[in-house]
Amino acid sequence: MKDVNAGVDFSIFSGISNLINNANTLDEDELAYLEQMVYHYINNYGTQGECLLETLNIMKENRDNDKSSL
Repeated sequence: MKDVNAGVDFSIFSGISNLINNANTLDEDELAYLEQMVYHYINNYGTQGECLLETLNIMKENRDNDKSSL
């Protein structure tokens, strides 16, 4: 059963990570929902969730910097 849980954990982590990598294509509501997904993942799985949050914060910061430079 532990292997199944590890597989599910990896699948969820990978899916969220892919969404974060495409964060520049998301509108504000989708970005807020993605952030909720990251917090949900951290609260329920915890495994490496903090790196998802850090990556999301970097993407959001870069996105904000890109908007302000226009």
